[in-house]
Amino acid sequence: EKNYRVCDITEEVKRLIPQVAVEFHDKKIEDLRNYKVNGDKYKRLGWRPKYNLQFGILEIRELIKSGRVKNPNDAIHSNAEHIKNQF
Repeated sequence: EKNYRVCDITEEVKRLIPQVAVEFHDKKIEDLRNYKVNGDKYKRLGWRPKYNLQFGILEIRELIKSGRVKNPNDAIHSNAEHIKNQF
């Protein structure tokens, strides 16, 4: 529905879950690809997203609270750690 930057998602997490500590490091990385998505064609065909960013953030919070995500700090959930472990 919308193209979000990482900092936009970070701000929304902080807004919806104020007690969470969010670290955002504005670092330059080698991979500067830009993924702008245009869903106009899908919308013309009648497709509409079922969920929005806010729903996804709150769903992840519930998965963590319920224990379905065993260790949210595991490197598997971190793009930065994943990239670091590749080299």
